[in-house]
Amino acid sequence: MNTTTKRRFIFAVLLFGTALGTSAFATPPANLSASDARPHLPFPDNLDLTKCGIPTVLGDEFTGELSGSYGGELQEALVRLYDSHARAEVVGRAWTGSPARALLMVSGPQLSYLLVRVKVGDQEVEGWVPAPYFKRR
Repeated sequence: MNTTTKRRFIFAVLLFGTALGTSAFATPPANLSASDARPHLPFPDNLDLTKCGIPTVLGDEFTGELSGSYGGELQEALVRLYDSHARAEVVGRAWTGSPARALLMVSGPQLSYLLVRVKVGDQEVEGWVPAPYFKRR
């Protein structure tokens, strides 16, 4: 999906939500169906997961927000949270800008992943996100 198409899609989501009298920034459902496609990442992913390191525990101060942006462009308005750094299954999602706490980090040859905890509505959701989608405060 090119940049123009992404912008049109985001605009359509905002417009559709407004037309229905709802906010496009309402709380997203924490869990997704298995049909939620694994998107192509705009940055290099790890080709060999066996070369990724052992998870590192991060301190209590490792807080920030989810950022679905890369290279100055919005890639995911709703950031997907995965079951692992293998991204086999989407376990939740949260809006870009959602406050998050990083619990663990797995370093890979090309890309690191963070296990984050995000409050979605009245529940907390944990999942792995690519490191570029986490902005530390």
